[in-house]
Amino acid sequence: MSLLKKLKVSHAIGVVGLLPVIFFFIAVCLLANVVLKEWHQGRMIQDITRLSHVLDGVAHNFAVERGLTAGFLGSKGTRGRTEMLRQRQVADQAESALRQLSADDFLEITPEQLHMMRADVFRHLSEKSQVRRQVDALAPDNGAFAFYSGLNAAALDEVRFLVFEIDDKTLTKMLGARLSLLWMKERIGQYRGALNGVFAAGKTTGKRQAEIIGFIRDETHWAKEFQALASQPMQDQYARSRLTQVWQNVDRYTKAFVRTRDLQTVQGPDNWFQLATQKIKLIKGMADNISQQIDVIANEKAAASQNHLMGLAGAFLFVTLPVLWLIRLVIRSVSSRVNLIHQTLSTVSQDRDISVRIPEHAQDELGEIIEALNMHLQHLSESFTILADKSGESKSGMDALFRKVQAALESTQIQFDKLDQIASAVEQMSVTSNSISQDMQTVSTETENMNQLGNQGRQRMSLILSSISELDQEVDHGFQSVKQMSDQTAQIDVILQEIESIAEQTNLLALNAAIEAARAGDQGRGFAIVADEVRNLAQRTQGATDNIRTMIESLISVSQTALHSMESCAGKTTQTAESVKENVAMMKALFSSIELINQTIERVATASEQQSHVSEDINRNVQDVNVQARHVLDSVSETDNRAKIAHEHVSGVLGEIATYHLVR
Repeated sequence: MSLLKKLKVSHAIGVVGLLPVIFFFIAVCLLANVVLKEWHQGRMIQDITRLSHVLDGVAHNFAVERGLTAGFLGSKGTRGRTEMLRQRQVADQAESALRQLSADDFLEITPEQLHMMRADVFRHLSEKSQVRRQVDALAPDNGAFAFYSGLNAAALDEVRFLVFEIDDKTLTKMLGARLSLLWMKERIGQYRGALNGVFAAGKTTGKRQAEIIGFIRDETHWAKEFQALASQPMQDQYARSRLTQVWQNVDRYTKAFVRTRDLQTVQGPDNWFQLATQKIKLIKGMADNISQQIDVIANEKAAASQNHLMGLAGAFLFVTLPVLWLIRLVIRSVSSRVNLIHQTLSTVSQDRDISVRIPEHAQDELGEIIEALNMHLQHLSESFTILADKSGESKSGMDALFRKVQAALESTQIQFDKLDQIASAVEQMSVTSNSISQDMQTVSTETENMNQLGNQGRQRMSLILSSISELDQEVDHGFQSVKQMSDQTAQIDVILQEIESIAEQTNLLALNAAIEAARAGDQGRGFAIVADEVRNLAQRTQGATDNIRTMIESLISVSQTALHSMESCAGKTTQTAESVKENVAMMKALFSSIELINQTIERVATASEQQSHVSEDINRNVQDVNVQARHVLDSVSETDNRAKIAHEHVSGVLGEIATYHLVR
């Protein structure tokens, strides 16, 4: 906004006049950009069509070589060598045509784009010589089919990538339909070559049959893709091609191969390769027809875009030239009268002469402005005359008001000083009362805390006394349990004596059995071994019994010691309980004294707090009066200052009016 204020009127008119021209120019540029983009799109479509023709030529001729190579390999090199070598030359020519392309052969494609589009195809072609040598040598792992299929897939992928560069939906669909036909042609070429090898060999494998069935099904997929993208005339041409005898024969042979179960005796027609090639030619014809339509549309699009560009340029010149001429006339007319107004106002500003007038007789807006300015200068001159008279009268009144304000200011200042002294004294008294009240509240709080802590201590002493009683009971229970365990341990010793007696008798019986077995000779040998084992077990039992007796005697000794300790602990517990009861009685007496002190302190604190509240109320009221006195003093001071300023302003106005040349 500040920038517009700095512009001259002529410049502002120029800017306002040029803005529509600039906007129109921007709109034309935007439209031209759209049209130019369509023009480039048309040229790009022409380039894409040409490059896709060359790539399709590579894919088609190497697909034919693939089929002839499959037949040559299937016959073990006995048939098709001449045709294969001849087709290799044709394929090499297609490769050479692709390699000889340069950016100069295209309208829009750059060298970098061309290199990127051919890089993958050239990478596959680098393996061509090695694959052909292996085919000529009838190597079983020659990799020919994979090489040709990969090469053709790379070429068709590049065509697919080129389609992505187009924004026009109609052309994109047409290019997509053409690409679908090329993929159909590739799949037919794959199963043409594969079946050519199978029919030449008279047999195949399950894996190879599955691959061929995959090619046939993928052809059906691309056919559906074509029907989804193609226009109605294209679909009609496709339907007519499917009704031809060649198409029907190829479908019949492929269906028969799909139904084949005996893969060791596979038969096919002798002219299979020619039949499949004729079907490929039908599809290639449809693809070429679409390419011709694309070329026509692209040429029309480029020509229409060029015509639109020329029309936009002519429209821009037709509109802008008259507008610029009118802007120049308006600027000259307005600038001359604006300069006249500027000179008059400069005279009023510099010489302070408001008696000047501007001569003008025009009937437009500037003429009305000049007439209004002359009237304003006349009114201003009259107003200045009246203002000078009134300002003189106001100056006399302001002098009298100034003297009254000075007297009121002095009286208010004396009153404020007195109130300030009273407020200071009352505030000091309030602070002292607050301090006493806070100290008493602190003492009361601390006494209350002591009382609470004492109550907590009394409760804890009661808990300790209860715990000691429970401990005494538990010690007594433990004493009884240990005593019972000692008695049961003595009974175990009696049982061990019986086990020892049984072990001794078992040992004697085993010894007697061993003696009897020895008398029996060989017939009692087994019984002697058993008797010996029984005697060993009896001896081990007697040894274990001795160990248990030793452990039980030790356990009895420990139990006796525990009994003596439990008796001593019970006595100590009883003494501790008596001491705790005495402490509880003493603490109760102490807490009663603390409670009486706390009540006395609370009464003193309450009285101090009430006195503090009264002092605060007095202090608050005095402070309010002091604040009001301050406001009065400030108001009087402000009035005095404003009276001085008004006096100075009136004097300044009179001096300023005296500098103007007025019409008397």
